[in-house]
Amino acid sequence: MSYSTDLRRAVLGYLEKGGGKTAAARLFGVSRATIYSWVSRGERLEARRPGPARGRGWKLDRGELLRWCAAQPDWTLKEYATALGVSHNAVWHAFRTLRVSRKKNAGLRGTQRGQTKGVSASAGALPPTRRGVGVRG
Repeated sequence: MSYSTDLRRAVLGYLEKGGGKTAAARLFGVSRATIYSWVSRGERLEARRPGPARGRGWKLDRGELLRWCAAQPDWTLKEYATALGVSHNAVWHAFRTLRVSRKKNAGLRGTQRGQTKGVSASAGALPPTRRGVGVRG
């Protein structure tokens, strides 16, 4: 949040008249850290005008990511990241903020649910265990 130039001038005027920084913070409702930064700027107080806070721009275009997602729905995060020139964490964060769920397993790509490569569902089944029944051993 940016404070108005009038408020900044009032705080600095109060300090020039001998008021303390803590008292000024209480009186004008700003933090002491803000007052210290205004004092350290000195004459450059006017250089920064009040207005909306500037944020970092996005490194990843979300619309482009969604277009890639529609064109290549079975890609992993790493493949999207390579195609878009960003890290896989940036792709993950973008999907998270867009509320898109992408649960892919790179080792099982191209297989159907419930099947594994080269093994039928019945042949790969494991025998039941007796764990948790109270039998030791």
